[in-house]
Amino acid sequence: MQALQGIKIVDLSRALSGPFCSMILADFGADVIKVEPGPSGDMSRTWGPFDRGVSTYYLSCNRNKRGVCVDFRQPQGLAVVQQLIDGADVVIENFKPGTIDSMGLGYAVLSARNPKLIMGSISAFGADGPLSGWPGFDQIAQGYSGLMSLTGFPDSDPTRTGTAIGDLSSGMWLAMAIIAALLERERTGRGQHVSTSLLASLVGLLSVHGQRYLSLGETPRRTGNAHGVIAVWRVRECRWSAESRAYYDGDVEAPVSIA
Repeated sequence: MQALQGIKIVDLSRALSGPFCSMILADFGADVIKVEPGPSGDMSRTWGPFDRGVSTYYLSCNRNKRGVCVDFRQPQGLAVVQQLIDGADVVIENFKPGTIDSMGLGYAVLSARNPKLIMGSISAFGADGPLSGWPGFDQIAQGYSGLMSLTGFPDSDPTRTGTAIGDLSSGMWLAMAIIAALLERERTGRGQHVSTSLLASLVGLLSVHGQRYLSLGETPRRTGNAHGVIAVWRVRECRWSAESRAYYDGDVEAPVSIA
């Protein structure tokens, strides 16, 4: 029996951050119903490349889910969504702050109908604060967080990471928050609203670079493949010896050094 077996999740999110979160929970055994807006579905379905007509981007973050397409703009569609949520343990959304409330699906409304419900939300810049109303995507959050200023070589421009790290990390943070809220519900019998943002998740990944600024007032710089503190920690070009290749191919058992 998987850890989240018996937990029902309604996933209203789209693109990557929310779907990645619900995919993690589905991998733990939750029954995830992905609700896509009609008539065309999740926007990521149009992002290539495609495998037999299906977006590989969409496939990468939507396994282990059931799906339904609903027109959110019609009262009948919203009634269907409301009915699904009434019987759910968790609802996940990543609309711009205020959007879910304008649809009549805000946490205050939903929890009044279903007090045990847990809502998980992801936004670009947080639910409050001066930028809360701004829309935003991963690359924008990478720039605002300072992560791009650490990525790349000293003589080059700031660089985004090769994957949408803000979307992925916010999805992981929210998955952990939802699991914590499920544990809390076992004690209190009530759900709660948990949230994170692309910006907050990336600031949380700054690690020693963020603490270095807070403690010492030093702004870290790009170091390429080198480590800012450990002298020999860097990527170097190497060559395979014949013995190393034989070990890699499984022809010998004893470990050998790489030249």
